[in-house]
Amino acid sequence: MSEYQYYEFAALDRPLSPQQQAELRERSSRARITPGGFINEYHWGDLKGEPLDWMTRYFDAHVYSANWYQCKLMLRLPKTLLDPAQLAVFRGNRNDSECFSGMDVGSAWVLEWAFFDDERAVELDRFNMGDGPGWLSELLPLREEILRGDQRALYLGWLLRASRDELEDDALEPAVPPGLRTLSPSQQALLRFVEFDRDWLAVAAQASADLEAVAVDETPLQARWLDSLSVDELRGVVRLMVQGHLHDAAQVVRQHYTESVRAWSVVDGTGSAEVPRRTVAQLRAGLDEARASRQAQEQQARDAERQREALKRAEYLNREILPRAGAIWGDVEAQLSRGSASAYDRALVRVLELSDALRLAGRQEEFRQRLAILMRGHGQRRVWVKRLQDAGLI
Repeated sequence: MSEYQYYEFAALDRPLSPQQQAELRERSSRARITPGGFINEYHWGDLKGEPLDWMTRYFDAHVYSANWYQCKLMLRLPKTLLDPAQLAVFRGNRNDSECFSGMDVGSAWVLEWAFFDDERAVELDRFNMGDGPGWLSELLPLREEILRGDQRALYLGWLLRASRDELEDDALEPAVPPGLRTLSPSQQALLRFVEFDRDWLAVAAQASADLEAVAVDETPLQARWLDSLSVDELRGVVRLMVQGHLHDAAQVVRQHYTESVRAWSVVDGTGSAEVPRRTVAQLRAGLDEARASRQAQEQQARDAERQREALKRAEYLNREILPRAGAIWGDVEAQLSRGSASAYDRALVRVLELSDALRLAGRQEEFRQRLAILMRGHGQRRVWVKRLQDAGLI
């Protein structure tokens, strides 16, 4: 099997400097390197560097895919976004997960979601010689969602660990975020990227509130927050903007606002009631029911699709085949006279259409009679007869 590895990195908060691009060029002569990122694929050899080191020094996002059933997504986030205790709720206190981890790289966290099936337990068509391109553009909005305080991707990381048997049965889930039943497009892409077991998600989502139900008009909160800012705090934000650090300014504002609202909700008693947290064992106990429900829904969808296809075929047969039955029999006769395999194939398609059209019209006897007439002249063609037998027509 040929080797395939795909590496893509993106610099979002700050573009790569000419010096940084030169440093990366020393690592690869073939990669596509721009101020916004690094892209390369390997059919032999490997990346001359460590992705985590590159994420620490240069980049904010990274996607890796290899045709030995392995893929990774890395996102770098400001250290101030999550304190260690908050992140430990999702990743655990140890950082040895093969599914979801959060690594301390000084001034930032690097979060990683991963999939690896070295035993090929399930054959997956996506891990071919071109799986990598396109994933990062689909997954990149996850970073902005997390920056805005959306913790669904973090919860999905924890749930991924539970579904891959990395957690003990008595391990408690994190607080369930709202909106698990209506994931964003990037969160849906994450499920596909790491081959997520959606039955686990269905069970977890039972305790997740709808986003609309928890949405509030933040205008009064924003006004209250603005009134609470000191002159020095405002100057600090404006200074960052003047210096060109727009992302840093936005991050300071977002963090300060989020912390203020959280503190007010505790003091005012306006915070939403916390849903009781479940254990991994309790989540697993609901899998059979979730799986049965999903399979029933999928069967209903298949049945509905078959009905639609049957209706479309019946309309086609009634409109295109039935009125021209006599001419089509003549076309079948002409095809058989050619004696080639492709002609037999075309003839069989037509005979099957005639069989279905005449059956739907209640004219089965007419079909049998016309087929018998046809076989008087061509019944000696063994290849043709075999096709009819395989199709169940004789």
